[in-house]
Amino acid sequence: MLDVQLKNAHVYTDQDNVFICEYKDNITIEPLDVQDVIDAYDNYHDGEQLKVMLVFPKNTNVSSNARQLAEKREKPALAEALVIESTMQRILFKFYKRSRKVLYPIKEFSNREAALRWLHNR
Repeated sequence: MLDVQLKNAHVYTDQDNVFICEYKDNITIEPLDVQDVIDAYDNYHDGEQLKVMLVFPKNTNVSSNARQLAEKREKPALAEALVIESTMQRILFKFYKRSRKVLYPIKEFSNREAALRWLHNR
């Protein structure tokens, strides 16, 4: 199992090996924060595709540069659920989803339970 505390995120896997990243609240996520999470995924998954859940608290923002880095990420996952608590971030996710061309399902949720339920049914 994985359990790593990064500068602005807690990254871990649950009992079903879902890769979970919980960003801290009251921060702006920058490219280095995104890269830290990508590196943690790359170092853990060892070629195996995982289900991924990213959690963005209500007062957390994502910089344009961080969003662009995430859009260009090429590492595949089985499915990706984003828990977005802020209405404004949910609107921005709609644009992100259009520009992010992935071959796996990606979906936004307002709570963790629904996101995990969706991931477990994939």
